[in-house]
Amino acid sequence: MVVALTKLEDRRQYDFVDAKCGQEAVHWFASYLPFILFLQAVILVIVDNFWLKFPKTSSTLDHFVKFVLECFNSPGTYLDVSNVLWGTRISEDAESNATEDIEQGTGERGTFLPNRTEEDTLPVQIPSTQSDRDSTSDLELSEAIKAKTLCEKIRHFRIDVDHQNHRFLVVIYLAQAVVQWSFSLACFIFNICHQSCVSSTVECEIDDVIYGHYNYFKCSYAIAVYFCITLNIFHLLIATYLVLCGFMCIWTVYMWKFKTPFTFEDVRRFDPEALEQGDIDPAQGDFAFMLHLLNEYNKLYLYRFAVFLSQKNEKNLKHFILSKKWPLDKLERRSTENGTKLELEGLPGIPKAIFRLSKLESLTLKDCTLTEEDFVSMAWQTLELRSLSLVECRLKSIPTAIFQIKSLETLDLSLNRITSVPKNIADLHHLQTLNIAGNKVTKGLEHIVEIEGFTKLVVDDTVDSLMSREIKNKLEGVIQRVMIIRYSR
Repeated sequence: MVVALTKLEDRRQYDFVDAKCGQEAVHWFASYLPFILFLQAVILVIVDNFWLKFPKTSSTLDHFVKFVLECFNSPGTYLDVSNVLWGTRISEDAESNATEDIEQGTGERGTFLPNRTEEDTLPVQIPSTQSDRDSTSDLELSEAIKAKTLCEKIRHFRIDVDHQNHRFLVVIYLAQAVVQWSFSLACFIFNICHQSCVSSTVECEIDDVIYGHYNYFKCSYAIAVYFCITLNIFHLLIATYLVLCGFMCIWTVYMWKFKTPFTFEDVRRFDPEALEQGDIDPAQGDFAFMLHLLNEYNKLYLYRFAVFLSQKNEKNLKHFILSKKWPLDKLERRSTENGTKLELEGLPGIPKAIFRLSKLESLTLKDCTLTEEDFVSMAWQTLELRSLSLVECRLKSIPTAIFQIKSLETLDLSLNRITSVPKNIADLHHLQTLNIAGNKVTKGLEHIVEIEGFTKLVVDDTVDSLMSREIKNKLEGVIQRVMIIRYSR
């Protein structure tokens, strides 16, 4: 075949042919390649950030990240707070001077901090200089309150997301990874298939436009070289992204199926002392997945987050704050009748200094939040109470430590959530009056009649209606010693 090169008659004809060939001969993929690559990149960015913008997942992630950063940046997480969480008991001098420290906004660090038992006490070294005391005194109350508040926030957050059926975050993350991988693969295949369309020279046949002694025009597409380089770079990036998305899918499925629930064994191995008193239950659902992500991102964040996740650490902080707010001298001033009667209201627990009130005979706690852990048998044995009132204290059972108070004559447990009276109540040989009005006691009332000298049982209509006929017969059988008073709330 003989190819003859001919010349056009006018320069403007060359410009016209070049423009016409650019419209008709250049493939659409080469013409719109910058917009195609830009659109693919934008879609990948949108998909990659979808779970960070979707309201239900973004809110959960924002709260989790906020709590993690607060734990990490909390002053004294491993210094002062650790002394409170895993430290020792407060010395008597420190408690007696605590009120003055709080009022003046200062507090020396030469103290012993509270712990659960005396066997596990770890002494905190008394600082020898004023500078040492100043460097740690700021935690004494304000930082402890902040740490406890943070523990409460984390506990409520965990309750919301830590259950096996709460897997919305995991599903969204996995679906996002699958979509990313699928779209990346589609883009990669699409670009590879059309890469041959990007050429530096194109043949253009426009016989219907220009007539002459030629069959076709061969035009140069100079920018195609740069497009090819850009396309190869994009192929390299999207191939790497494709591998990462595949890894994300495999990792998510693996963590979901084989690493849930999330345990804190790595944290305990990292710092056994930090969590030797901790009782962090294994995490489930979305909470476990977020902890896995945090563990992969930065283990130090996880270690510090675990300190505030422990329920026992939170309770130790609570006892420490109570001890600082209610020292011995303040309780002595609050008591009446020469120190024999004390009434407190609205406390989150029981101040330890109460057990050092040697003259105390009557103790009344109203509208307090108490649990079984607030009642340590050894501490309650030191009291010589004749009257104990725990009114509206959210108790679900009668604490066994109460049965160690052998001198108790009056016990008021009204307006709680108690459902049974244990057999140990017969150990209170001097008990004369028991008030269980406002509860839903259905079991154990027969143990009351075994107490010698018992004279008065206070119930309301609800408790009376829940009492079986057999129990009523037993009470009526000893009516000479038991008087039932119906009490309405």
